[in-house]
Amino acid sequence: MNIKILKSRYSMKLTQDEMASLLGMSKKCYINIENGRVSPRADILYILANIINVNVAYFYHDKDRYTGEILSILKGNVSNENSNILTLIEIMLNSEMEIINDKNRVP
Repeated sequence: MNIKILKSRYSMKLTQDEMASLLGMSKKCYINIENGRVSPRADILYILANIINVNVAYFYHDKDRYTGEILSILKGNVSNENSNILTLIEIMLNSEMEIINDKNRVP
């Protein structure tokens, strides 16, 4: 997660001080997040996601490499009453993959 936060700052060409100010925190707190010493609060990730125009889920998974495994596990443990939940999760994961892939495409 901290690497994605760092990449976000670099893509915006901001200093650590500028990014901290944009997120409403001290520079020291931001540096701890960027260095991976501290995990950011959900509200901070939400603000950053809005600034760089991505879904907040972008920060929580690494290029969707676990999506297939998660879906396989879920499908193996699904009863009829849980099928709606599985369908919802599958739609959410697929839509996140599309958003991230669109963001990562080189124009």
